[in-house]
Amino acid sequence: GHQYRKYRLAARAVDAAAEQKRRAQSADEASAKRQRVDAPERTAADAVAPLRNLPYAEQLAQKHASLAQALRKLPAELSRERRKAEPAQRQLWNELVWLREGPLRARERLPCPLAEVLPSPLTDGYRNKCEFTIGLDAGGEPCVGFHVGSFRETGAATVGPAEGCRVVSAAMLAAAARVQSYVAKSTLKPFDKMSAQGFWRQLSARQSFHGAADEPPELLLCVIVHRGDVADERIAAESASLAEHLTTPPLQTAVRMSLEVVVQSATGEAVAFDAPGSDHKVIFGRSFIEETLLGLRFQVSTAAFFQVNTGAAEVILRVLREHCGLGPRTILLDVCCGTGIIGLALAR
Repeated sequence: GHQYRKYRLAARAVDAAAEQKRRAQSADEASAKRQRVDAPERTAADAVAPLRNLPYAEQLAQKHASLAQALRKLPAELSRERRKAEPAQRQLWNELVWLREGPLRARERLPCPLAEVLPSPLTDGYRNKCEFTIGLDAGGEPCVGFHVGSFRETGAATVGPAEGCRVVSAAMLAAAARVQSYVAKSTLKPFDKMSAQGFWRQLSARQSFHGAADEPPELLLCVIVHRGDVADERIAAESASLAEHLTTPPLQTAVRMSLEVVVQSATGEAVAFDAPGSDHKVIFGRSFIEETLLGLRFQVSTAAFFQVNTGAAEVILRVLREHCGLGPRTILLDVCCGTGIIGLALAR
């Protein structure tokens, strides 16, 4: 009964699984209507890195254009809010020079100058975190990779292999393939979002890129499973068997590997690492990696908020240092700081 603008909100209880099935069927029908016979099959790489086949300079240009388009919407949105303000507040809004027509016209409607997008030091295999879905591919076989589209787009929860995803490191690709080969022979099935049944849900991977020069990178693997009616003893035995499969033989890409298993009872579509009731257990190694950024060493767990491109984070932090002009008397507030990268780096 709450009134929001001109709408009156209402809520009703629904069966989550039935609602997902209904939406999937509707999406499937809509997809069938617009599907072209000669359209190429969508891959996981298309879903997670749609610009991957463009020259890198063109990728940066597209990102710059996207940022400019978003910024050009800001003055109009703020002007609408200004008209709703009280007279005293409206006067304060009028003093914002960057919202005046003259400066906006001079900058092609941009509220502020927009610099060029800075390139990443690494353009391939740079992600220090990836979350791989464990599900079924288009042929119904177990697959550890990425969704090729949403329920709305595809009418199914099809998972495509991660091969060809240039943002994923060789070590993570090798680990995903090793987990997939284990799941394929396991009698426990991948989790199915439609029926909320199954065991294997997700593989999360964390990798260090700026570790010790004389040591291979760290690779923390976290496998999330759905408890269902699987006994604790069976989960423990499966975890131990998976650990042996991951380490024997060692991955071709040399890494210092750790394995953590998280057992959950939740059946929601999204997978939350720290969902209530989650049971975390380190099978071997430790529950974090160590990553160095601008001379600072961080312990980064699976769920920690840490910029996924370590090298690019260093680039942007150097720019922030230059523009902020911080000094000994500066008070620096780092709001919603995650692991504290921005605040700690600028405070130095």
